[in-house]
Amino acid sequence: MTFTAFMDTAVFAPAGMDGALIHDHAAPEIERRVTGYAPTADSFGEDDAHFLNGVTGSGGMYATLTDFVAWDRALREHDVLDRASLEATYTRAELNDGTEVDYGLGWRLDTYLGVDRVAHGGSWVGFRTGIARYPGRELTVVVLSNRADTDPDNYIDRISEIYLGTDSDSFVPASVTEHVQRQQRRLPTDDIWWTVNGPDMRWNFKNLHQLFPTVNVYRHGPVRALRSAPLAAIADYPVETPDGEMRLDDFIESEHSTLMGIVVLHEGNIVYERYPRMHDYEMPVYWSVAKALVGTVVRILEERGEINVDWAVDGVDSDHQGNSLFAQQGDLVNQGIARLYEGLKPPALHRYGETDDREDEVM
Repeated sequence: MTFTAFMDTAVFAPAGMDGALIHDHAAPEIERRVTGYAPTADSFGEDDAHFLNGVTGSGGMYATLTDFVAWDRALREHDVLDRASLEATYTRAELNDGTEVDYGLGWRLDTYLGVDRVAHGGSWVGFRTGIARYPGRELTVVVLSNRADTDPDNYIDRISEIYLGTDSDSFVPASVTEHVQRQQRRLPTDDIWWTVNGPDMRWNFKNLHQLFPTVNVYRHGPVRALRSAPLAAIADYPVETPDGEMRLDDFIESEHSTLMGIVVLHEGNIVYERYPRMHDYEMPVYWSVAKALVGTVVRILEERGEINVDWAVDGVDSDHQGNSLFAQQGDLVNQGIARLYEGLKPPALHRYGETDDREDEVM
């Protein structure tokens, strides 16, 4: 039996996918077939031909959104796979060394907004596609695009949020425990943690507090909320894109942007604030932010007379006995830092998400 015949009899017919087919490139062109496109310097051009287009198992299946509706129903009602077989496709594979991977039989397995998800993407010439199923919620999102610059995952996540979103006052963990443990096991053992790419990189940067011990830092007195004074000129600022000029507001929400969050402060007011790819329970971190925090502590210590900012901060500077600046003044600086935190509650060392009590948490 040919691959085409097998798909027709074992999948398409029992699932009711009347418009789906495996394209035989020796046969006439498919009626109403969509053409793939990719951006050019000033427009879009066809991106549809490739010498491997005849490979039927990859890029050779054509279907409509209506067919995907039928496919999803067939999976739920076990018209194509029985319950045991379907559960097997949702089971993580194990490598020869015992490492468990986030992949089953044709499905990428993860969680989103704390909900188990099975998903997969597709990419061939000018086409970008994606499907995500949330079996426990009976929710499926399918994105089909004939533009090479489309990010289906972005659309899937944003649409999923509409149906999976929770009350903003309720606590939502960034990841379930099992997911966090899997990500920790996926960290490089022979390199630094940020050398990974793709979904692992995105997760690591948004959940660094799950990979390393975290300490809550408390301050004296209440926290004062910043005033909000939106400035329309920022939202309307023009940005050039392959699709033409867009408002900044529209640009950061579009597929041309990968921005997670942006805040603009002026004279103590928030004049612009958007979080297109962040949730309130996520804490994206980039290590260079530490410079600003250290600088703040140094300023506080200077105002208290604990340190002298005129010291030459140079590791090679030393006295006649060869003691560096830090060897000479380290104890004094440590004493100053200790006094800075006198009277504060001891920090609790824990991974964020193990508790939903935020009463005293301010940073």
